Amino acid sequence: MYGLIEERQNVDGWGTDKVTPLIRGLAEVMPWVRQWHNVDDQGYGQTPAEALDGYLAAQRERHGLAE
Repeated sequence: MYGLIEERQNVDGWGTDKVTPLIRGLAEVMPWVRQWHNVDDQGYGQTPAEALDGYLAAQRERHGLAE
């Protein structure tokens, strides 16, 4: 999902209106990501869930979206 959002914004030039459904979709699956991907990854120093939570928060802030 991260790659898709980044590609649409940076390659295709999508703005907030077009990218919002993708960000909301990521928010919808986060409970399952937290449940199933909550083990530290030694290469990154955090869990995949933590990394995606941070990415989601940054995207919400960037586009002025509320939880």
